Amino acid sequence: MDQNYSAQDVQFSVGSVMGKTFRTIFKNPLLFLGLAAIPTIFLGASSFMQFMPSVEVSNVGKALNVLLGILGVIIQGAVAYAVFESFMGNRVTMGSALSRAASRTGRLILLFLSMGLCFCLSALLLFIPVIILTCMWSVAIPSCVIEGLGVRGSLGRSRQLTKGYRWKVLALLSLTGILSFVTALLIIGVFALITYITGNGIPVIIAALGAWTFAGTMMSVMVGVLYCCLRSVKEGLVSADLANVFN
Repeated sequence: MDQNYSAQDVQFSVGSVMGKTFRTIFKNPLLFLGLAAIPTIFLGASSFMQFMPSVEVSNVGKALNVLLGILGVIIQGAVAYAVFESFMGNRVTMGSALSRAASRTGRLILLFLSMGLCFCLSALLLFIPVIILTCMWSVAIPSCVIEGLGVRGSLGRSRQLTKGYRWKVLALLSLTGILSFVTALLIIGVFALITYITGNGIPVIIAALGAWTFAGTMMSVMVGVLYCCLRSVKEGLVSADLANVFN
Protein backbone atom coordinates (compact mmCIF):
# COMPACT_ATOMS: atom_id res chain seq x y z
CA MET A 1 0.00 0.00 0.00
CA ASP A 2 1.41 3.37 -1.00
CA GLN A 3 1.56 5.73 1.96
CA ASN A 4 3.07 8.72 0.12
CA TYR A 5 0.03 10.95 0.16
CA SER A 6 -0.09 14.58 1.14
CA ALA A 7 -1.14 15.35 4.70
CA GLN A 8 -3.65 17.75 3.17
CA ASP A 9 -5.64 14.72 2.03
CA VAL A 10 -6.41 13.93 5.69
CA GLN A 11 -8.52 16.17 7.90
CA PHE A 12 -8.12 16.38 11.66
CA SER A 13 -11.07 17.49 13.74
CA VAL A 14 -12.85 16.45 16.90
CA GLY A 15 -15.77 15.11 14.85
CA SER A 16 -13.58 13.08 12.50
CA VAL A 17 -11.62 11.46 15.33
CA MET A 18 -14.80 10.59 17.25
CA GLY A 19 -16.38 9.21 14.08
CA LYS A 20 -13.35 7.02 13.39
CA THR A 21 -13.41 5.88 17.02
CA PHE A 22 -16.97 4.58 16.78
CA ARG A 23 -16.38 3.03 13.35
CA THR A 24 -13.27 1.26 14.63
CA ILE A 25 -15.15 -0.21 17.59
CA PHE A 26 -18.17 -1.28 15.53
CA LYS A 27 -15.94 -2.80 12.87
CA ASN A 28 -14.48 -5.28 15.35
CA PRO A 29 -16.39 -5.04 18.65
CA LEU A 30 -15.34 -8.47 19.94
CA LEU A 31 -11.67 -7.57 19.64
CA PHE A 32 -11.81 -4.21 21.42
CA LEU A 33 -14.43 -5.08 24.01
CA GLY A 34 -12.63 -8.36 24.64
CA LEU A 35 -9.34 -6.59 25.30
CA ALA A 36 -10.99 -4.06 27.61
CA ALA A 37 -12.79 -6.85 29.47
CA ILE A 38 -9.52 -8.46 30.61
CA PRO A 39 -8.75 -5.94 33.39
CA THR A 40 -12.47 -5.82 34.19
CA ILE A 41 -12.35 -9.50 35.13
CA PHE A 42 -9.55 -8.80 37.58
CA LEU A 43 -11.39 -5.74 38.86
CA GLY A 44 -14.43 -7.87 39.59
CA ALA A 45 -12.29 -10.49 41.33
CA SER A 46 -10.48 -7.81 43.32
CA SER A 47 -13.75 -6.20 44.39
CA PHE A 48 -15.11 -9.56 45.46
CA MET A 49 -11.99 -10.27 47.52
CA GLN A 50 -12.40 -7.06 49.51
CA PHE A 51 -15.58 -8.43 51.05
CA MET A 52 -13.95 -11.65 52.20
CA PRO A 53 -13.15 -11.78 55.94
CA SER A 54 -9.98 -13.82 55.55
CA VAL A 55 -6.75 -11.79 55.83
CA GLU A 56 -5.08 -14.04 53.30
CA VAL A 57 -7.85 -13.50 50.79
CA SER A 58 -7.76 -9.76 51.45
CA ASN A 59 -4.06 -9.78 50.61
CA VAL A 60 -4.88 -11.62 47.41
CA GLY A 61 -7.32 -8.82 46.61
CA LYS A 62 -4.58 -6.23 47.12
CA ALA A 63 -2.26 -8.20 44.87
CA LEU A 64 -4.99 -8.26 42.24
CA ASN A 65 -5.21 -4.47 42.46
CA VAL A 66 -1.51 -4.20 41.64
CA LEU A 67 -1.94 -6.66 38.79
CA LEU A 68 -4.91 -4.61 37.60
CA GLY A 69 -2.75 -1.50 37.29
CA ILE A 70 -0.11 -3.37 35.29
CA LEU A 71 -2.74 -5.01 33.11
CA GLY A 72 -4.42 -1.67 32.49
CA VAL A 73 -1.40 -0.09 30.85
CA ILE A 74 -0.65 -3.27 28.85
CA ILE A 75 -4.24 -3.38 27.60
CA GLN A 76 -4.05 0.29 26.57
CA GLY A 77 -0.97 -0.57 24.55
CA ALA A 78 -2.64 -3.62 23.01
CA VAL A 79 -5.69 -1.61 22.01
CA ALA A 80 -3.51 1.12 20.48
CA TYR A 81 -1.64 -1.48 18.43
CA ALA A 82 -4.90 -3.10 17.31
CA VAL A 83 -6.27 0.30 16.28
CA PHE A 84 -3.12 1.11 14.31
CA GLU A 85 -3.14 -2.22 12.47
CA SER A 86 -6.84 -1.81 11.70
CA PHE A 87 -6.16 1.75 10.50
CA MET A 88 -3.53 0.42 8.11
CA GLY A 89 -5.83 -2.31 6.84
CA ASN A 90 -3.87 -5.19 8.39
CA ARG A 91 -5.39 -8.21 10.07
CA VAL A 92 -5.03 -8.12 13.85
CA THR A 93 -6.13 -10.55 16.54
CA MET A 94 -6.40 -10.29 20.29
CA GLY A 95 -3.39 -12.57 20.62
CA SER A 96 -1.16 -10.53 18.32
CA ALA A 97 -2.17 -7.26 20.01
CA LEU A 98 -1.51 -8.64 23.49
CA SER A 99 1.79 -10.16 22.35
CA ARG A 100 2.99 -6.83 20.96
CA ALA A 101 2.03 -4.94 24.12
CA ALA A 102 3.44 -7.65 26.41
CA SER A 103 6.80 -7.37 24.66
CA ARG A 104 6.87 -3.73 25.81
CA THR A 105 5.74 -4.46 29.39
CA GLY A 106 8.86 -3.09 31.09
CA ARG A 107 8.83 0.14 29.10
CA LEU A 108 5.08 0.57 29.56
CA ILE A 109 5.29 0.19 33.32
CA LEU A 110 8.20 2.67 33.54
CA LEU A 111 6.29 5.05 31.27
CA PHE A 112 3.15 4.73 33.39
CA LEU A 113 5.06 5.32 36.63
CA SER A 114 6.95 8.28 35.18
CA MET A 115 3.78 9.92 33.93
CA GLY A 116 2.01 9.23 37.22
CA LEU A 117 4.82 10.81 39.22
CA CYS A 118 4.84 13.89 37.00
CA PHE A 119 1.06 14.20 37.29
CA CYS A 120 1.27 14.01 41.09
CA LEU A 121 3.99 16.65 41.25
CA SER A 122 2.09 18.87 38.81
CA ALA A 123 -1.06 18.56 40.90
CA LEU A 124 0.77 20.35 43.70
CA LEU A 125 1.05 23.36 41.38
CA LEU A 126 -2.73 23.50 40.84
CA PHE A 127 -4.82 21.64 38.29
CA ILE A 128 -3.79 23.39 35.05
CA PRO A 129 -0.35 21.72 34.71
CA VAL A 130 -2.00 18.29 34.96
CA ILE A 131 -4.30 19.15 32.06
CA ILE A 132 -1.37 20.39 29.98
CA LEU A 133 0.66 17.24 30.63
CA THR A 134 -2.35 15.00 29.93
CA CYS A 135 -2.85 16.59 26.51
CA MET A 136 0.87 16.68 25.74
CA TRP A 137 1.46 13.02 26.66
CA SER A 138 -1.88 11.64 25.48
CA VAL A 139 -0.36 9.40 22.78
CA ALA A 140 2.78 8.33 24.67
CA ILE A 141 1.54 4.76 25.16
CA PRO A 142 0.75 4.21 21.45
CA SER A 143 4.17 5.68 20.61
CA CYS A 144 5.84 3.22 22.98
CA VAL A 145 4.04 0.12 21.69
CA ILE A 146 3.83 0.90 17.98
CA GLU A 147 7.22 2.57 17.49
CA GLY A 148 9.12 0.69 20.20
CA LEU A 149 10.33 3.84 21.95
CA GLY A 150 11.60 4.13 25.51
CA VAL A 151 10.19 6.38 28.22
CA ARG A 152 11.88 9.61 27.12
CA GLY A 153 11.36 8.80 23.45
CA SER A 154 7.64 8.07 23.94
CA LEU A 155 7.04 11.26 25.90
CA GLY A 156 8.97 13.32 23.37
CA ARG A 157 7.18 11.69 20.45
CA SER A 158 3.79 12.39 22.01
CA ARG A 159 4.79 15.99 22.69
CA GLN A 160 5.83 16.39 19.05
CA LEU A 161 2.68 14.80 17.62
CA THR A 162 0.24 16.77 19.77
CA LYS A 163 1.96 20.12 19.26
CA GLY A 164 -0.45 22.54 17.60
CA TYR A 165 -3.48 20.32 18.31
CA ARG A 166 -3.66 20.24 22.11
CA TRP A 167 -6.90 22.19 22.39
CA LYS A 168 -8.52 19.61 20.13
CA VAL A 169 -6.89 16.82 22.13
CA LEU A 170 -8.34 18.30 25.32
CA ALA A 171 -11.77 18.49 23.67
CA LEU A 172 -11.49 14.85 22.57
CA LEU A 173 -10.43 13.60 25.99
CA SER A 174 -13.21 15.59 27.67
CA LEU A 175 -15.90 14.54 25.19
CA THR A 176 -14.91 10.86 25.35
CA GLY A 177 -14.89 10.99 29.14
CA ILE A 178 -18.32 12.63 29.28
CA LEU A 179 -19.85 10.19 26.76
CA SER A 180 -18.38 7.22 28.62
CA PHE A 181 -19.62 8.54 31.98
CA VAL A 182 -23.15 9.29 30.77
CA THR A 183 -23.45 5.93 29.01
CA ALA A 184 -22.15 4.11 32.09
CA LEU A 185 -24.69 5.92 34.28
CA LEU A 186 -27.50 4.90 31.95
CA ILE A 187 -26.38 1.27 31.94
CA ILE A 188 -26.01 1.13 35.71
CA GLY A 189 -29.27 3.03 36.22
CA VAL A 190 -31.29 0.52 34.21
CA PHE A 191 -29.82 -2.46 36.04
CA ALA A 192 -30.11 -0.69 39.39
CA LEU A 193 -33.84 -0.43 38.72
CA ILE A 194 -33.93 -4.15 37.96
CA THR A 195 -32.08 -4.78 41.23
CA TYR A 196 -34.55 -2.61 43.13
CA ILE A 197 -37.50 -4.47 41.65
CA THR A 198 -36.11 -7.98 42.02
CA GLY A 199 -34.00 -7.49 45.15
CA ASN A 200 -31.11 -9.25 43.42
CA GLY A 201 -27.86 -7.25 43.53
CA ILE A 202 -26.00 -9.31 40.94
CA PRO A 203 -27.39 -7.46 37.86
CA VAL A 204 -26.13 -4.07 39.04
CA ILE A 205 -22.67 -5.51 39.77
CA ILE A 206 -22.53 -6.99 36.28
CA ALA A 207 -23.76 -3.67 34.85
CA ALA A 208 -21.03 -1.75 36.69
CA LEU A 209 -18.34 -4.06 35.30
CA GLY A 210 -19.88 -3.79 31.83
CA ALA A 211 -19.92 0.00 32.08
CA TRP A 212 -16.25 -0.06 33.15
CA THR A 213 -15.43 -2.21 30.11
CA PHE A 214 -17.29 0.11 27.74
CA ALA A 215 -15.62 3.23 29.16
CA GLY A 216 -12.18 1.63 28.92
CA THR A 217 -12.85 0.52 25.35
CA MET A 218 -14.00 3.91 24.19
CA MET A 219 -11.13 5.88 25.76
CA SER A 220 -8.41 3.43 24.68
CA VAL A 221 -9.68 3.21 21.10
CA MET A 222 -10.03 6.99 20.89
CA VAL A 223 -6.41 7.45 21.98
CA GLY A 224 -5.30 4.93 19.36
CA VAL A 225 -7.30 6.69 16.67
CA LEU A 226 -5.93 10.04 17.85
CA TYR A 227 -2.38 8.75 17.43
CA CYS A 228 -3.13 7.55 13.89
CA CYS A 229 -4.86 10.78 12.90
CA LEU A 230 -2.04 12.94 14.26
CA ARG A 231 0.47 10.93 12.27
CA SER A 232 -1.77 11.26 9.22
CA VAL A 233 -1.87 15.03 9.48
CA LYS A 234 1.80 15.56 10.37
CA GLU A 235 3.50 12.77 8.44
CA GLY A 236 1.11 11.79 5.67
CA LEU A 237 0.31 8.36 7.12
CA VAL A 238 -2.79 7.22 5.26
CA SER A 239 -5.37 4.67 6.34
CA ALA A 240 -6.33 1.72 4.18
CA ASP A 241 -9.77 3.20 3.49
CA LEU A 242 -8.32 6.45 2.17
CA ALA A 243 -5.67 4.63 0.19
CA ASN A 244 -8.37 2.56 -1.50
CA VAL A 245 -10.14 5.76 -2.54
CA PHE A 246 -6.98 7.00 -4.25
CA ASN A 247 -6.33 3.63 -5.86
